[in-house]
Amino acid sequence: EKFTVAGVSVAGELVVDKQELLDAITVVEGTTFSRREMTESQEALIRKLGDKGYLFANVSPVPQVNDDNTVNLQFFVAPGKQTYVRRVSIKGNTKTADAVARRSMSQLEGGLVSSAAIERSKQRIDQTGYFKDVNVETVPVPGTDDLVDLEYSVIEDNTGNFTASVGFSQTSGGILNLSVEQENFLGSGNSVGFGITQSDTVTEYKFSYVEPYYTVDGVSRGYNIYSRETDYEEENISNYSTDTIGAGVNFGYPMDDYQRLNFGLNYEGVKVKTISGTTSQEVYEFIQNEGDEYQIFNVSLGWSDNHLNRKVFPTNGYSQSASIEIGIPGSDLSYHKEQYKGRIYMPLTANKEGLIGSLRGRVIVKI
Repeated sequence: EKFTVAGVSVAGELVVDKQELLDAITVVEGTTFSRREMTESQEALIRKLGDKGYLFANVSPVPQVNDDNTVNLQFFVAPGKQTYVRRVSIKGNTKTADAVARRSMSQLEGGLVSSAAIERSKQRIDQTGYFKDVNVETVPVPGTDDLVDLEYSVIEDNTGNFTASVGFSQTSGGILNLSVEQENFLGSGNSVGFGITQSDTVTEYKFSYVEPYYTVDGVSRGYNIYSRETDYEEENISNYSTDTIGAGVNFGYPMDDYQRLNFGLNYEGVKVKTISGTTSQEVYEFIQNEGDEYQIFNVSLGWSDNHLNRKVFPTNGYSQSASIEIGIPGSDLSYHKEQYKGRIYMPLTANKEGLIGSLRGRVIVKI
């Protein structure tokens, strides 16, 4: 016969606030009794106790059947001792420095164990993009009942990319692109990139360098420099070209495990070249009013919120970012640009690594 849940309670040694434990239970009074939901609530209570340091807690569901086809469901809690982490070890990182993985740790050695911190550490190591697989094992320390070792096993991934492409466009003609990027340069966790683009309309050289841990508390620092020549006549826009050189430095500050603030200062020098009598009226008037050489300085402020389960090929979670870029006083040209980007990934099948759905969006305003 079908049974209904008449009440839900917790009993035993309640070392965690009773209301916190009740809030973790998903079984709802008045609904049809479900063994699956009872088991999920049991696991949620174990995780809640594990977050408070009771890693080996035992929670036993005790259904009490009544004559009126109802069930009073009680969860009996035996927390055991609080557990501490003796040692955290990283295995399998043959190229990547040990410190690169350790700086992603939320669970620290000598600290009270936390199931959430252990799992978050695994996720943060995965999000670096340097490893294609990360697993963690909790190992009890022999002779003790309140110490464990954490062993994170990683399988390193290829973090270097070399791209070479050849193409043809009706407006740009032949296109050659070469780029080299190493996101884990010499196992340091730093990123280095260099690229060349050559076509009838654009010739560009660019270089970038990023230190994700410029300071020990996660402040990042990055540099970029580029040179670009653009011939707009080849694109049938107008008979003029531009020579541009630019450079910038930016810093990122972590607000928490998921959010970051970014600050940047950039410089761009632009020279416009025209051919008298063939340049469009709009371009000619702009040069008459503003000149043909511009020194542009701008500052940028950005915010990002990353809840993706991994950096490369995410299968679950979401990320979003917003930024504003403003030409500062002292620049020959002034402008501002706002941008928002968001994306979300969700499993569409019971196998969370199977079919994945994704949505992306972007809004840009530039004046």
